[in-house]
Amino acid sequence: MNGEDLLGRFRASTDGELLLRLRSARRGRYRSFALWHAEKFPALFLHLNEDIAYIHYFPRDDHAGFQASGMPLGHCPDSVHFLGLGGEPESFEMTSDACLECDVAIAAAVEFLRDPALPPSIRWVEL
Repeated sequence: MNGEDLLGRFRASTDGELLLRLRSARRGRYRSFALWHAEKFPALFLHLNEDIAYIHYFPRDDHAGFQASGMPLGHCPDSVHFLGLGGEPESFEMTSDACLECDVAIAAAVEFLRDPALPPSIRWVEL
């Protein structure tokens, strides 16, 4: 699988390779990833701020995609700041209803490594 994060492009062929990159590639408290297989789509985007995550799945280029929904965190503020792949100029805020635990988002990335379909461990809402 191909990926890009705040440190640059990478490839991951195994769960271990992907997990190492997802856990180590950070800028301060932030981590941000785009993942895809041979083609650019489908793609999975993960944005992490400490232990809070936002995840977005794009099935194809002309589709707004899917985001997690209904997976609330007990400790999440109303709005969470995330970095895009371009760093602070691409930062954005997400409401707490679209956020989830980092470990859940990371597990979904491993599912995506194994199968580029919409990761089944996440409750998704189509945009």
